[in-house]
This record gives sequence, structure tokens and C-alpha cells, in this order.
Amino acid sequence: MMKSLWTLLVVLTASLLLFLIYVMSAGRSLGPLTLEEPSPARTKDGKTRRLPNALIIGVKKGGTRALLEMLSLHPAIAVAHQEVHYFDRDENYDLGIEWYRKHMPWTNSEQDIILEKSPAYFVAKNVAQRVHKLNPKMRLILLLRNPVTRAMSDFMQGAHNKRGRPVQLDSLDDSSLKKLQADLRKRLTIGGTVNSKSGPIRIGCYNKHLQRWLKWFPRQQIFVASTEEFTSNPVPILIQLEKFLSVDKPVAFDWEKHITKNTNTNFFCLESNGGATRKKKSDGKTAKRCLTGSKGRDHIPFPAGLEEKLYRYFAPYNQKLFQTIGQKFNWVRGRGVITTGFEGEV
Repeated sequence: MMKSLWTLLVVLTASLLLFLIYVMSAGRSLGPLTLEEPSPARTKDGKTRRLPNALIIGVKKGGTRALLEMLSLHPAIAVAHQEVHYFDRDENYDLGIEWYRKHMPWTNSEQDIILEKSPAYFVAKNVAQRVHKLNPKMRLILLLRNPVTRAMSDFMQGAHNKRGRPVQLDSLDDSSLKKLQADLRKRLTIGGTVNSKSGPIRIGCYNKHLQRWLKWFPRQQIFVASTEEFTSNPVPILIQLEKFLSVDKPVAFDWEKHITKNTNTNFFCLESNGGATRKKKSDGKTAKRCLTGSKGRDHIPFPAGLEEKLYRYFAPYNQKLFQTIGQKFNWVRGRGVITTGFEGEV
């Protein structure tokens, strides 16, 4: 009898120690183990500052800036215009939710949706669990772009940043173009095969990242659309997002009135309603912001054989993604440059 009790005591002690080790390790990697109910919204001059109830989580180079700016036109949606990186950067996450709240906009009584965008959230490993810990009912928005053109766009952004100026195809001599193509091949491949550890490649394996989110959030809480459909005609996507975000207003918002296309540049322009947008002209008239060339960077031609190699590599990942989300995107070759953001004021 005593031997049995002693054995039971040893087992219970070992279990307790394992539990404490788990708790301590989880605390280091994911922040506080328990999260108090978010403190009441801060109030100032009749406006409140609340934590977000919706996030644009990705994907990088997928049009998230354009989407955020368009959604900011809606009178019921308030957005944080800067990427906060609260959930993916430990140094920010450790500062706590009150630090996060300070980066949210002041809102009026009509603004039910508070939206933040940080595309790095989608691929960072601990983010889904951290978001769930803050708000299990968080609504998540995901724009996904053809992973081959997304990888090219990612590379071109790096080339732009390295040069300190846009890479313009019509001004490149043959030697400069060949060097860029060699740099592209080196960035995306290793030993003649696609480099799965390369950042532009790793990001494009969308189903892998999505599975982490689905461990914490049901599929119906994640809105997924393709960048190609969105940039071709954003209005249907925005109408779907209204329903997804449960924006319930007596009068439907007229997206087509506020989003027009510049016939000279073929870029979309946004016209604010004087409410939820950032800028308003000094004369009280509505402000118009148009997409500029800085967001539609030139893509160099792929070096021989690389484009086909990338399509073959991503094909099984895309197929698994389509099965997971119950949607299929027309990710085919030859779609060209996609413009994905808005900057400046016209």
C-alpha cells in the first residue's frame, strides 16, 4: 500500500514539474500566460481609443496597403495607418496591450470596426496564438497573390531599396539587367533548385502558414481573397468584406462613388468622405489620393528557366491551399505587374 502511494506521489510530482517547465517556456515565447479582460477603452473629447477587432494579416507585397486605405473610406471603419507589428515583434509585444492601444485611432460612436494591418503577422510563428489570446473572435483578412509574381515583387522591392531609386526597365542597359537577373536567380535558388529557405519563397508557401492560423481560428473568421481579383476590381471584394466585418448600416456605402480609376494612369484613386480618412483639404473639400508609380514597380524578365521552375515548385502548395480555403485563384503566367498600394495626394 505504501509503495503504491509513494509511486503515485512521484508521478504527481513529475507531472507538476513538467507543467511548470511548460508554463515557463510558454511565458517566454508567447508573453503572459493569462490575459486580463482588455481594459476599458480610453476616452478623449467624446472619442474612444479601442483595441482592434479586425486585422489584415497578409500577405507582404499582396496589396494590403491599398486594401487598408480603401476600407478607411467607410464611415464605420477606423484604421491604424501605420504597421504596428505588435504581435510579431517580441520587443513590442512585451510592452503590453496598453502600448498597443496607443497606436490605435481615436474613434467616434459610428465606427464599430477598428482595423490594424501588419503583413508580417501571417508568416510569423507565434502570432496566431497571441492574437487568439487577445481576442478569440478577431476577424482576420488575408490577401494572397500569385506566389511567383509575389516573389519577383519582393525581390524588386529589395533592389529598389538597395539602389535608393526605382528600377526602370527602359533605363537599364544590358549589363545592369543581366546582373539583376543573376541576383534574382541567386536569391531564389541554390544549387540549381528552388531555395525553400529563401524569404520570398518561404512566404509564398501559403498553406503552411494558414494551417497555423487554423489551429486557433475557425475558417469562417478568416477572409481570403486574391490580389489579382482585388486589383482588377476592388469593389466586389470590399462589399464582401462589409458582410464579413458585420458592418451593419441603414444605408449601404457607395464604394464606386469613392473609388475611381484615373484614365490617364489606369491607377485607382480614393476620394474621402471627410470621416474616417487621414487627410482633408484646407478648403473643406474632399481629398483625393491616387496610386502612384512607386507601388507599381517594374519587374525584370525572369532569367531562362526560372519562372517555370517556380511555378512547378509552388503548384502543390497552391493546390493544398485551394483545398483548405475552398476557393481557387487564377494564378497563371503572364499577368504582368500588379499595382498594389496608394501613396500621395492628388
